[in-house]
Amino acid sequence: MSSFNKSIYDKYQVNTTNVRSYSALSKRVYTSKFYKETGVKIPVISGYIEMIIRKGYYGGLVDVVEHLVENAYKYDANSHYPAAMLNDMPVGDPVISDEKDINKLFGFAKAKVTAPSEEILKHATLPLRDSNGVISCPRGTFEGVWFTEELKDNISRGYHVEILESVVFKRGKGLFEKFIQNLFSSKAKAKLEGDTIGELIYKLLMNSFYGKSGQLEVDNTYTMIETDKIEEYGKKHDYDLSQEFDKLTLLRESARSMDPGILKLLNPKNKSKENKVSNATKSLEENTILPDQRKRGVKSSVGIAAAITAYARISLNRFKNLPDNKYLGGDTDSAIMQFPLAEGFVGPGLGMMKYEDDIKLGLFADKKLYYAVNSEGKENIKSRGVGKDFNRKDILKLGHFLLMLAGHVVSVNKTKFVITKKGAVEIKNVSLDTKIQENTYKQVVTELEAYLANHNHPKFNMARYISSLRNISDTQMKVLLKTDSKDLLKLFYIKPIQKEGDNINVFSRVNTESLSLTIYHANRFKVVLHPKVRSTTQEKKTLTHPPP
Repeated sequence: MSSFNKSIYDKYQVNTTNVRSYSALSKRVYTSKFYKETGVKIPVISGYIEMIIRKGYYGGLVDVVEHLVENAYKYDANSHYPAAMLNDMPVGDPVISDEKDINKLFGFAKAKVTAPSEEILKHATLPLRDSNGVISCPRGTFEGVWFTEELKDNISRGYHVEILESVVFKRGKGLFEKFIQNLFSSKAKAKLEGDTIGELIYKLLMNSFYGKSGQLEVDNTYTMIETDKIEEYGKKHDYDLSQEFDKLTLLRESARSMDPGILKLLNPKNKSKENKVSNATKSLEENTILPDQRKRGVKSSVGIAAAITAYARISLNRFKNLPDNKYLGGDTDSAIMQFPLAEGFVGPGLGMMKYEDDIKLGLFADKKLYYAVNSEGKENIKSRGVGKDFNRKDILKLGHFLLMLAGHVVSVNKTKFVITKKGAVEIKNVSLDTKIQENTYKQVVTELEAYLANHNHPKFNMARYISSLRNISDTQMKVLLKTDSKDLLKLFYIKPIQKEGDNINVFSRVNTESLSLTIYHANRFKVVLHPKVRSTTQEKKTLTHPPP
């Protein structure tokens, strides 16, 4: 047994040899060691109620508020979802309610909502999924399903909420508290001891659980009983037939109510029990679930997953409308801010924010599609659908993002493994096209026009350069894409991140051949460099450009 397997077995009595994923392992650790101690039932829900709740399951939000970002600060939440799991959870049997007072409800509510105006709340915070499955935070009036605690939070932000109907649960307190605290302290101990592998494992176990909760069946327990005593046992317990061994039968107790007729089918004298139970179950579902709802056939604890993600959004919403610190964007568990966050928000504790990096320049083309570089020149690139090459290097470069912001479709080649119909593995070069969505590009144009309207705006030069790329030729585009990112960065006036005692100077520009070509085809800038400057050092220079 490996040291990892032994460690998990010694701590949680879980054998890892037949577990295929961290999410499955996380579930086993919880159910074997912590779940029974809570004394709370997590129901497995299906049919109509499951479908209602699933409509209120939104996941994390990705915001692109400003597409051109300078001198900003990026923060990540410590164990974002595990921290959300410490809150009250919807447990017990769900009940449909016609109660209209949201303060008396705990669960999921279908509601008619009116969002506050932008003057009252700069950034809308309540998600909605449209008919195409796209999630956004709209303005105006709309209907949807949400976790009641998220509705209450948004009421405090200026939303008007009218409850139409709801599915209510009991409040489950401390359902995951010991589980999360145990893993969090184990992770902290591993970090203190320099055990990087252990630290990563405990982190994965914490963060993998919430998604699996949408598939949980932790309310099921197994009992071995003499076959001829099944009917008597069934008078006090709900169960499913699991497996029969001669005179013994393994039963699975379930939180779901069972048709009494099924008990008759479990009589040992009956043959083909499995088929009869299956048919009886099907008949029961046909009598209680509408035809269009039978198609899903999902059994899950989606209410737990939906509540966890809702609590996580509530936590991050604190930073989206701070009065003196502009929110520039974020992704699920992160926030990009104009200024550093107050000390009370930052720390090592669960759910607190940690400073991740500064952003000297950020080009946020679209959701999960951005280029960022910090004050030390380290690049951070996110390129949905493109990713990295075989050497784990980013395929998209700064030039690609400049072109996308100018409205171009960028094409790149990527080598991929492809499995043929015959099962053979082939290596192929594929061409990938990436562009900004139409609605997003309209926002980019509006943003650029706002910067161009003010010659003194710090982003004026950047906006003018990007605008100049709209009508460039294919040859000029190739030159741009061959230009090193470090040289392209020197086309913009970018102030360094201000630190105590630092002098504020513009970053240098380098007169390389590639940069000269880029400047020439852009036809916007003339760079006059100090005679001694032939390197990438940050020396003071004179930059001139023709009037707009």
